[in-house]
Amino acid sequence: RFLGCELWRPLAGLSYSMYLLQFIVMRQLEKPFLVYVAPGLPDDAPLWLVAVVAYVAAALLIVGCLPLALLNYTFVERPGVKVGKWVVARLTQGASKSRGCTVGQKFKDVVGKLGSEGADEGAAENPADVEEGED
Repeated sequence: RFLGCELWRPLAGLSYSMYLLQFIVMRQLEKPFLVYVAPGLPDDAPLWLVAVVAYVAAALLIVGCLPLALLNYTFVERPGVKVGKWVVARLTQGASKSRGCTVGQKFKDVVGKLGSEGADEGAAENPADVEEGED
């Protein structure tokens, strides 16, 4: 219930974009981190200090990814999903007009035929090879 509330939806939408862009941001933050922060830590630094530095680096990575992920989500991911849905709708519409039935119904018919032929015979036949007029 906690993760299903509306508060998390924007972050959930950005999560895939952040995943894709994390390596780019990591490369950009890596050199300044290694040049300025790592040499400042003494060799005998306490574990808590090393942990704090690691958590700050992770927080910087997240903060660095957020703006790029937002741009990627807005201008690449969302339009891509819309185009994909449009293409699927057009293909489904064209298939249902040309065959006189829906693609889902045709799939159910092919699967039903394979299931009724028996496990050994039906498993060898490719559903794509079943002819259109075969009943």
